[in-house]
Amino acid sequence: MLFRYNIELHLTYNRMALYDRTPDSEFRVELEKPFVWKINQTVQTKEENGEPKTFSDTYKIELSSVWKENIEKDHMPEPYFMMVIENILGETKDAACEYLSGTIERICKNLTLEINHHNCNRHHYQPRVEADWSHAVWKKQEYEPYLEYLENQGNGREFHVWNHMTEGFYMTSCLKFREGKIDYKNWTMPENEAYEFLMNEYYIALGQEDAKSKFFHLFSIIEYIEHRYEQYNGAIPLYPEETRKEIGDMLQELLAERDDFGSKERKQLCSQVSGALARAANIGRADKLKNILQYMKIEKLKIHDHEIEVNRAFLQKMIALRNKTFHGEGKDLQEYIQAGPEMLYLCEMILEAVRKGM
Repeated sequence: MLFRYNIELHLTYNRMALYDRTPDSEFRVELEKPFVWKINQTVQTKEENGEPKTFSDTYKIELSSVWKENIEKDHMPEPYFMMVIENILGETKDAACEYLSGTIERICKNLTLEINHHNCNRHHYQPRVEADWSHAVWKKQEYEPYLEYLENQGNGREFHVWNHMTEGFYMTSCLKFREGKIDYKNWTMPENEAYEFLMNEYYIALGQEDAKSKFFHLFSIIEYIEHRYEQYNGAIPLYPEETRKEIGDMLQELLAERDDFGSKERKQLCSQVSGALARAANIGRADKLKNILQYMKIEKLKIHDHEIEVNRAFLQKMIALRNKTFHGEGKDLQEYIQAGPEMLYLCEMILEAVRKGM
C-alpha cells in the first residue's frame, strides 16, 4: 500500500557554552518568515504480482520559528525550529523517512552554516542544527492515485477521511534572519562533491564536539584545498623530474651493491626518497597555503571588532598545532580552544569560495 504522510518535526540546535555544557539562555534563532520548499517526488511501488508502478507527486516542506509577532513575548522559546512536511509518499513510515533524510540533512547543514555565519560569539557557542526524528509526529492517509490504480486492477477501493494538521507557534529569539537575505531555495539540492565533503566536515565540527575533534575536522578542510588547488600554491619544484630520475638511478645502483638491502627494502627506500624530492619546493607549506587562499580571495578574518591577517605566521601556527597533535604532543587544550573559532571563520570563507565554483 502507498501512503501520503504529513510530519511535524523539530530541528533542534544546541545553545550550550562550549566544553562546559552550561546553558546559554540568551541565544535563540528566529526566521522573519517561514522558508518553504516544494519538491517533486517519484516513488516506485513493489507489487506482489506484475510490474512495479511509478507515481509522481509534489511534497512541501515549511520551516518556521516557534514564535510569532502577535504572541506576547513573556519567556524565551525552546531552541528548535518547527518543520512541517506535507504529502510525502511512502509504502511505510521508514521508507518515507529514508527518502526524506538526505534532504532534511542538507537543510540542517545549510541552516547551521547560516546561523554560525551570523553568530558573532563563535568562541562561546557554535550551534549545530539536527533533526529530532525520535519525537516526530506522523499522520498518514492512503494515497488516492494508488487506490485508483488498485481499483483498475480489480482489487477494490476504500476511502479514508484526511485528518488535517493544525499549526501553532509562539515565543521569541535574538538572532533574526531577514526575509530575502538568505538564498535558501537551493538548500534541498545536492551541491558538487567537493562542497558536500567540506560542508560535512564543518558540520561535524560544531555543536558540543570536543576542542581537539573540532580542530581536526576543520583542518581536514585545509588539507582538502591544499590538494584540490595545488596548481595555485605558487611553489617551484627544487628538483625537476629528470634530476629526480638520475638521483633515483644512482640510489638503485648504490643499494644493489649492499648485502643488507633486499629488493623490497631497496624499492621502499627509493620510493620514499623519490617522494621527498618531488615534494621539495622553494617555499614551505604555510606559504603554499597562503597562495591558495589568496587565489580564493581570502586574506583577512574579521572577528568581532578586529581583523586577523591570513598570513604565513597565522597559517604556520595552525599547521604546527596540527603536527603536534598528529605526533601525540598536543596536550594543551587551551591552544585548541583558541584556534577553534579562528579556524571556523576561515573554513566558512573557504566553503563560500568553493560554493561559488572558485
